[in-house]
Amino acid sequence: MKKRIISLLMALALTGCATGQGVTPNTGSEITSTSSMKTVQASFEEDPDLAVAQLSANTLEANQFQTSIETVYSGSSISPRAEVDMTGAVIDINITPENSNWTSTDYIWMDEGISYRYDDSDYSLSMDMDDGSMVRQYYMFANKAYDDPNNITISSINSAQFVDENGNEMEIEEITDPEIMQSNAKSTAARYLREIISHSFILNGDYQNPIEMEVTVQETEDGEDAIVLEPKDMDAFNEKYQEGNETYGSPLEVDGNGTKIDSFTYDLYQIIIVLNPGNTISQIIEHYKQTASYQDRKTSSDQMITHTVSRMEEDAVNKDVVKSVFTMYENGEIGEGDTFQINE
Repeated sequence: MKKRIISLLMALALTGCATGQGVTPNTGSEITSTSSMKTVQASFEEDPDLAVAQLSANTLEANQFQTSIETVYSGSSISPRAEVDMTGAVIDINITPENSNWTSTDYIWMDEGISYRYDDSDYSLSMDMDDGSMVRQYYMFANKAYDDPNNITISSINSAQFVDENGNEMEIEEITDPEIMQSNAKSTAARYLREIISHSFILNGDYQNPIEMEVTVQETEDGEDAIVLEPKDMDAFNEKYQEGNETYGSPLEVDGNGTKIDSFTYDLYQIIIVLNPGNTISQIIEHYKQTASYQDRKTSSDQMITHTVSRMEEDAVNKDVVKSVFTMYENGEIGEGDTFQINE
């Protein structure tokens, strides 16, 4: 059974459980509802990940922890892949861009001090639950039946596994203080929104050296303020991107036998965070343009991923069913391979 593995150091930083602090860390550049765009920009220049964490917390607080995030993929993307003959020998490499048009929706809410996330797409869904105790963090991944999307089959369901910096599993002491539990659960809820943006700061899984971002402030056509993030040095960014590393390999590689394309670079790597009045997140727009080259061929892609954040409608998700799935899991009544219906 697949487990959700969380680095202990990262988990402590995200939940605040080590200090008992709230959702938003206290810093000299804290973003509040009344902060100017100059302050917001300075916060991103100082620490983009922390600034995103503060905006995410502000957004969920403003929505009373009832938030939906609709994600729309549009345009095209390139995924180099080997084409093989009957013997398995590579005869060509396909670098043709593929359309990436699809939609999914994340729902994040709090209920009786417990945070929940429900991620719904055309053919699959996932659900998370965290009560802030550090021991009741559950993750479920499931597939929908093609002929009946209401019929759900669990592919994996498990609790979080914490590891130290060496990858060794650690025993976690249960937290029972209600205030700390509530703070941790809220932090988890905010992390779901935060990760949509912060993953873009990490290249090749190198969490120790996030991408250095150029931060600018722009105004949208509708007069909204937006933070725009782009790598400061695209040449250095692409060099590191193509190098890869031992853990994640290189994006130039198309199989495990050393077969590679000639080059694969970003022409544009842009994150746009559109803000509402009061410094809450309205939209997150990821815009990527790439060029791939192999022998005498060169192809280009242009992908836009738009995340629209809004207040969750009360009946958007059958919350009782989500809660019951995790209750049945705790009681040993449901597990991998079992089915249920989300709209009962």
